[in-house]
Amino acid sequence: MGAERTRATRGAAGARPMDCREFVEVVTAYVELALAEGERLRTELHLDGCAGCRAYLDQMERTIRTIRRLADER
Repeated sequence: MGAERTRATRGAAGARPMDCREFVEVVTAYVELALAEGERLRTELHLDGCAGCRAYLDQMERTIRTIRRLADER
């Protein structure tokens, strides 16, 4: 995620940064595009600076894709 996006999300995301625990609580809604814009921006700002949560997001996306493939095979 680029510096331009980071600057844009800082202004829109509000003053309180998201922590990793909060990210874990919203990751499914984030993947499903079900977060309100402000919460989505806070999430993306957190992801800009947190390699651990980016890795967790990647794992969640892979898990969801695998589950969907398995469901389609049945």
